[in-house]
Parts: sequence; C-alpha cells; structure tokens
Amino acid sequence: MRVSASRRVCACILCDPPKSETRLGLLVRYDRVLDRHDGARYRWRETEGLGILKSCPIPLLVACCGLLVSIAESALGQSCDPAWSTAVGTPGLNSTVWSLASTDEASALGPGLFVGGQFSTAGGASAKNVARWDANGWSPLGTGAENGGTVYAIAVSQADGVMYVGGSFGNMGGVLGTKRIAKWNGAAWSGVGGGMSQNNTGIRALNFFGDDLFAGGFLNEIGGIVAHKLARWNGTAWSALPGDPLGSTDIVYALTTFGDGRGEGLYVGGSFGSAGGNVDAKNVFRWDGSALSALGRGTNDEVEALEVYEGSLYVGGHFNEVYQSNGTALAATKIARWDGDGWSSVGSGMVDGAGFHVWTLAVFDDGSGPALYVGGQFNTAVGTAITHMARWDGTDWSELGSTAPFNGQVKALATFDDGTGPALFAGGTFTTNLGQPADKIAAWQRGLPSPPTGVTADPAVICEGGSATLSASANGAAVDWYSGGCAAGTFVATGEAIVVGPDSNTTYFARSRDESTGCESSGCSSVEVVVLPRGSGDVNGDGLIDGLDIGPLAIVLLGLPNGPASDAFCAADMNGDGVADGIDTGLFVSLVIE
Repeated sequence: MRVSASRRVCACILCDPPKSETRLGLLVRYDRVLDRHDGARYRWRETEGLGILKSCPIPLLVACCGLLVSIAESALGQSCDPAWSTAVGTPGLNSTVWSLASTDEASALGPGLFVGGQFSTAGGASAKNVARWDANGWSPLGTGAENGGTVYAIAVSQADGVMYVGGSFGNMGGVLGTKRIAKWNGAAWSGVGGGMSQNNTGIRALNFFGDDLFAGGFLNEIGGIVAHKLARWNGTAWSALPGDPLGSTDIVYALTTFGDGRGEGLYVGGSFGSAGGNVDAKNVFRWDGSALSALGRGTNDEVEALEVYEGSLYVGGHFNEVYQSNGTALAATKIARWDGDGWSSVGSGMVDGAGFHVWTLAVFDDGSGPALYVGGQFNTAVGTAITHMARWDGTDWSELGSTAPFNGQVKALATFDDGTGPALFAGGTFTTNLGQPADKIAAWQRGLPSPPTGVTADPAVICEGGSATLSASANGAAVDWYSGGCAAGTFVATGEAIVVGPDSNTTYFARSRDESTGCESSGCSSVEVVVLPRGSGDVNGDGLIDGLDIGPLAIVLLGLPNGPASDAFCAADMNGDGVADGIDTGLFVSLVIE
C-alpha cells in the first residue's frame, strides 16, 4: 500500500539563555512518505526565521512541537491507493446502465458524464433512460425517452457540443424523427436524418470515423435508405457502406477506430459469419474508408467490445478462439489482442461458459500507470475468482480492491473527473459495491495524481548568471520541483511556475502532489536548463580569442541568428550584463590586444 505524505508544520524552539528569551528560529515542514518502492523517506525543509517569542516556557514549547509531529504521524494512515467511491450511486439509477460517455471543459456541453440504459430515475429524480452526472450531481436530459426503450450507445462530438444516443427507444423528448437515434445539444433533442422506422432493437454502437458518425446494431434501414446493420451519417444524410457488406440477420455490437500501421481504420465487431463476401471476416473486420479487410480469420463467436491499449486493439466478447491468417486456432477466452499482423492471448483470459461475456473495455491510469479495464459477466480471470471487473497492465491480471467488487454485471466503462479527481466509472446491473449500496454505477478513483504535463523551461538555454522560468501543470495538484532526481532529488521549490538560476547544466524534475491527501505522482516529468559560459570572448567557439571572432561578434551585435542564450551571445557578453553591445566590443578588443 502506498501511504500519503504527512505535511504538517512544526515550530522547533531554540533557546538563547544570555538574552533570557526563546527564539523561534526555524519553521520547517516535516514530510514523510512511505513508498512501496523505496521505503520511508524523511524531508526537513527550512525556511526563514520568524521572530522571537519572549518569556516562553521552553518545555511547554518543546512538548507542543512533539505534539505537532505526533499529529503529523497520525495522518500517515490516509491511503494513496486507488479506491472505490459510491457517491455517484447513492442514489444512482433504478435499473440497468448500458452506456457511458464523458465530455470535458473543451466541449460546448461542459464537463459531464452521460449515462444511458433502461432506467426511469437518476439520483431519485425522473430521468428516462438517459441522464447526466457532473460536479452538481444528477440531472435529466429533457424528458428523455418518453415511450420507453433502452439507450445502448452514446457518442459525443466534443467540437460541436453535441451528444448522440442510439438504442431501442421510440423517441427522445417527444420529438418526431428521433426513433432509435437522436442528438442532444445541451438544451433540446433533435433528429438525425429522420431516424429509423423499423420496430427492432435498433442501434447498439456509435462511433466517429473521420468527420462521419457510424451507427451499428440490428438496423436494416435508417433515414429512408437500406443499410444492413451498419450506416454512416455525414451530417446531412445517411448512407450504407459500399456494397452494404452485412446481411439482414447479422448484428453489430461494437465500433472503434485504430491505426495499425496501415493508417486509421474503423473496426467493427458483432455477430456475423462474413462481411462483404470475405469469409475470413468472422465477427470482426476493418474498414479503411474504401475497402474492407479481415483480422486474421476472425473469432468463433460474438465480438461485443473493442478498445485500443498500448498500440494494439483489444477485442472482447463471447468467443473462446481466434484464428490467425493461416487458419491456426488460438485459445482466447472472451478477450484477445490484435496487433495489426496477428492475434495473441491476454493472459489466460476469462472463464469460459455459455453465459459469460466481456461487455466493455476502457483504458485508465489509476496512479499506477495506464491499464486496460475489463467489465462483463464473468467469475474468473487468470484462474482466480475475480468477478465482473478486472485490470490488465499488459503483463498481469489483477483485481480492483476486491475479487468481487460488484454483485452484478458491468456493462459500461468511461473515464471522467467530476471535481473529485480522475476516475473510471462503471455501470451495469449491480446494486452493491464492496457490500455498500451502489445503484447501478460506481467510480474507481485515482489514488495518485498524474505526473505534471506541459513541463517547459523558458529559456531552456541561459548564460552563466542568468535565470529561467520552469512551468508545469498538474491538473489542480501542487507541483514540487527537484534537481538531481525524481524520488531522491534535492527539493527546489513548489509552484506551477518558478524561477531558477543554475550554475551548470541542470535537469529539473516536476512531481505532482495532491494537497488534500499529500499523495504524490509515482513519476516525474523533467526538463533540462543548459548553462553556457559567459564573457569568454571565444565567439566562434574554436578555443581561441583572435581576429576570427570578429565576424561572429558583429553578427551578435547586429542581433542576427545567434541571439541570446547561444554560445556566441554568451561568449560576446563580456561584462555579463545580459546585453551584447559596444561596451562588450571594447572589452573584446582589449582582450585580443593583450
């Protein structure tokens, strides 16, 4: 277990008997971090003296200091490990969650988690089959699906600020032309090309590829055109893929995009024996915008989930074998990995059986590094009784806080930060999470903050005696700067922007710290500040100070390409005032004459 850093202030008292007074000489921060990798670390940070306390009983003050240290020690019980939160699910939804999708600050919809399924309330209030969760709690989206049905799929266009939903509903918000598919702009529902007219299960998957929205499911027509199981919306009209590759009895369950070395493609998973006449495209295929291709020879049963992780496509579903291009069968129970050239197993996969499925896949970093999270209906992963949800880190399977976090299926996963920190939200049929009430939804919250991003030094190259501004962003966490290393380096300062003036080339390490828990990121982001010699007079860098430096010196004086923080500029700034001018020219000439 990783335990939080204790960050408490302790006033350490120094006695000065000759003056009959007690001096409060130092204010330090006592930081202790217990780390799973490097054990205990202690750091004392000294700041300036804060003045004098007269006639103060020394034993009392020393005892106070000890008490503060004890308080600091007691804070070490706070865990920095990721953990489940059921705040979103108490109360949550009153029936099954089938789909989740999120938006962030960049979206016109604002940051929110959109939830679809077969429910009639969210947070105890009316919300028919679709709702929103954010920092303000639950809210309905208009009047939702007024005549019932299920929302199976959600896709968000961040740039346009539009959310699309697909499913088996008759309409959204009572708006005509929204049967089986509709869009929400943050205020009202509207149709997408007239929707569908058939009374079937409708749409099960939505995903963008290029500028177009693709819809897959049970459909055989949409927007007045024939399109079996898969159709494309270009913003104006619906169309089938060239050749309408699937048949009337096929089903599409999953869509995603992936670049496998041949460029970006749309990957389609479902239940079909072939696609576009290609008998190798069993239950999964790739479409590059003009042509269809198989993934080896496919799988032996339904594909219900697709996700990209660490440069490969992970495929989940109801199958227990996948087939290489030469027809060789590979055991892969409910989950497999496609790298663009061939299939491989994912550990020992999940338990095999008629009723077991992998319904959903998502990538999330809970502070221990990005991993693939798997949700579904299963009770064994890697030979261990892990039920309904598991984590794959590229090498091993692991549980999430417990081998049985839920008492029901996990059907949808999505990442979102509702103001309490990044989390992976899980939705499904369950009613408890680790034995606590959780109405169809819960959140696996990050334990450690992510390392800072956007780490820069401005300028990155300075002359001796100069300074640079280091900048970084930690998504609301504090940024601690170190030199000489990340975990064991020398502390420099705290702040998203600090000024440093190193005497020699120095690499600075930025580490995120959650100020409410003291938890620190498991890694750092770094940037180097290069320090060049100043005032040497060797402007051309040949090791000599002679007439050959005059030309480069003139270039520096004219402000031509060798500007500030170049070898030539630093060498030409003879008097070290940060400016290359006539004064430096005189000093240079004197140096050459000598």
